[in-house]
Amino acid sequence: INMVMVHSFISIAIILLSSISGCDAKLINTEASSSYWTKVRAGVAQSVNWIWSDYIIGKDIRRPPRKVKLALVGLGRTGSTSFSAALKQLGYSPIHDDEATEVSDIYGAMMDGSMAMDEVNIQLGKRGFDAPMISLPEYVEWASTAPDVKVILTVRDKSKWAQSWLSVLPAAFLPYHRPFSWVKSLQELAALNWEVMINVPTNNHPELYDDIPTLEAGFDAWTAFVKKTIPPEKLLVFDVRQGWDPLCSFL
Repeated sequence: INMVMVHSFISIAIILLSSISGCDAKLINTEASSSYWTKVRAGVAQSVNWIWSDYIIGKDIRRPPRKVKLALVGLGRTGSTSFSAALKQLGYSPIHDDEATEVSDIYGAMMDGSMAMDEVNIQLGKRGFDAPMISLPEYVEWASTAPDVKVILTVRDKSKWAQSWLSVLPAAFLPYHRPFSWVKSLQELAALNWEVMINVPTNNHPELYDDIPTLEAGFDAWTAFVKKTIPPEKLLVFDVRQGWDPLCSFL
């Protein structure tokens, strides 16, 4: 068994037990210069905090309806947390990690084919969201022709991204193990999570999910696919280190 996974699942067990006494979803992060294992522990801790507060405790948030205006198709660990916070400051309502449980039934229907992509976005808007983060080929293809929908692809250095990505990989496997396999919202999100965390980042080589060269090649392949599919006037390729100017100009 891969030792990264062994270490990660041990960490999950420890963190989950400590969370039972009470846990509020919070941001757990680490410095870019931190050791690999520090990043793994931070990633696992973040995953379990989100799962405990959002998936098990659950939340009931009612939002005014909106219409989807942005398709956010960057892979995770590309500054997506900071990017989501920036969009909220600009008045948008993105679906990032914390919000996914509010729409897990819609995402489940999207993945099993029982809801067409047009209807998916209508329903996301009715739940109060206008900027879903969905890094799926089918979503990129939908966004390429959707009227009045702009597309933002967040990017970063692929080598740093691949190293960072390893820290959150355990979350892709959680829905298939008890007690997480008993949680309805996790099951509804399982297929989407597998695609965006395993198949897309490896360019459909899931057996190499933790291989750095495969992840780097997958990152390049995804970036190239988005650039090829989305008309240039609809697309912003954005590194969060660029700051506000390119983002505000595009929006």
